[in-house]
Amino acid sequence: MNAVKIIDIHAADWQIYKGIRLRALIDSPDAFSSSYEQENSRSDHEWQKRLNSSPAIIEKRIFAIVDDKTVGLAWTRVSSEYCQTALIYQMWVDPLYRRTGIASELFNALISWCKKNQINTLELDVAKTNSPARIMYESIGFIATENLNESTNASTPHIQRMRLNIT
Repeated sequence: MNAVKIIDIHAADWQIYKGIRLRALIDSPDAFSSSYEQENSRSDHEWQKRLNSSPAIIEKRIFAIVDDKTVGLAWTRVSSEYCQTALIYQMWVDPLYRRTGIASELFNALISWCKKNQINTLELDVAKTNSPARIMYESIGFIATENLNESTNASTPHIQRMRLNIT
């Protein structure tokens, strides 16, 4: 495998983003709060609009590229409640490229961005049944906090919130 390139996602990349997002939803339907059916029904205009975020929103969107193929995605956004906390709400690596260090490269880019923006905490939600992802997140330094349903009264008992303190 050639070197991994981590690049920012821009509004003009909406078709690439759409493709990888739909692949992620097909591969890992329980890992996201949306479904393939919901996302696939979006118009091209909605996909374009999704990447045209407000300048007031502080976020980082990145692709992992290997041999000109988009094989990973990460998207984090600063919490509107806690300005020093960013939530990763999209994270996915193509199954053919898992366990190759690509997830670590994506996380390194997000952590670097957090440090540059004085963000102290990075959080994510993971399905309790997704042991490989939980183990990988723990290897990076994430720790389990509360169950999502306990903190939001949502009906998602299978979701675990994890947190990484950035120093």
